[in-house]
Amino acid sequence: MKEYHVLNLGAGVQSTYLYLLFAKGEILDEEGKPIVLDCAIFADTGEEPLPVYEHLQWLQAQDGPEIWVRSKGVLGDDLMKGENSDGGRFASVPFFAKVEGNDSPGMTRRQCSMEYKIEPIVKAIRQELVGVLPRKWFPKKDVCVHQYIGMSFDECRSALRVKKNFAKNTPWSTAHFPLIEMELMRSEIIEKLKGLVPHETPSAELTGSKQPEKGTT
Repeated sequence: MKEYHVLNLGAGVQSTYLYLLFAKGEILDEEGKPIVLDCAIFADTGEEPLPVYEHLQWLQAQDGPEIWVRSKGVLGDDLMKGENSDGGRFASVPFFAKVEGNDSPGMTRRQCSMEYKIEPIVKAIRQELVGVLPRKWFPKKDVCVHQYIGMSFDECRSALRVKKNFAKNTPWSTAHFPLIEMELMRSEIIEKLKGLVPHETPSAELTGSKQPEKGTT
C-alpha cells in the first residue's frame, strides 16, 4: 500500500511548531523512524491577516518540507458578490457583532471552514498528490493518506470531532494529532516557539472547551 504524509498547515502557533518538528525529524513513526512529509498544505482564503502571510513566507524559507499554497477563491470577493466560490449561495463567515447593552462582542456561526479551508486541501491531496482524476473514486485499498493536524492538548475534545469528520468525509485519510499525543499545551508551545521563530507567531482564539489536565483524556 502506498502511503502519503501531509501536514495541514494553518501557519498559526500549533501547526508552525508541528512543521518545525517535522523539519527537524522529531516526529517518529511506530518503528522510531522520522516521518518524512510529502508536503504541508496551506489553504489560503485570500483574506488572511498580513502577519500570517509574512510568517508563511518565513516558513517557506526554512528549507523544511515543501509547502503548497492552495485556494478555492478570495473569501472577501465572494462575500461582496453574495456567492460562494462555485457561484452558489454564500457560506456564512464568522462575523463579530456588538449587541446593544452588551460590551462583549459576539460571533456568528462559522460555515466557511469546509469550503475555503478543507476542500482545497482535500482536492490537492486527491488530484495533485495521489493523482486521482476529478469525480473518480479514491483507490483507498491501495493508498493511505496520513494527515497531521496542529491541535494542542487544550483542544483534545475538538480533535475527537475532527477525527469523526475525517472518518465520515475522507475515509481514505487518517487524522493524527502529534501535539496531543505529546500532551503539549498551547501555552507551552508558544514558549518553545520563542526560541525557534525570530518574530511573534500568528495566533488565533482557541475554540476548544475547558482545558484538560495532563494525564487525562
